[in-house]
Amino acid sequence: ALRGGRVAGFLSAFVSPSSRTGHIADLFTDPEDDEACAALVRACFRTLREQGVGSIYCWSPRGDATSAAGRILSRACPLSNGRPLHFAVRVFDPDFKGLPPSAWHLAMGDFDGV
Repeated sequence: ALRGGRVAGFLSAFVSPSSRTGHIADLFTDPEDDEACAALVRACFRTLREQGVGSIYCWSPRGDATSAAGRILSRACPLSNGRPLHFAVRVFDPDFKGLPPSAWHLAMGDFDGV
């Protein structure tokens, strides 16, 4: 997504070759940029439907979504399998102070989650 000639975000997705399912792997925008996030998801859904997918899957945070990606994906893909995902991080840099929750969004493309 571009705004004023600058990158406002990006989305990567793919179609599973063995089924008619689409997968949103990565979605990144400014945590408050609902407009760019929604435009990317709309374009993705349109493209995947044109490729003949019957369903679209993504991972999104449960509960109160604090980022644009979390808010938009929770509305775009409302069905859930109900099983929580446990995710742990080990940081080896003793000077690392962490990031606010709005700076994080776990995506399938970050590891072998698909």
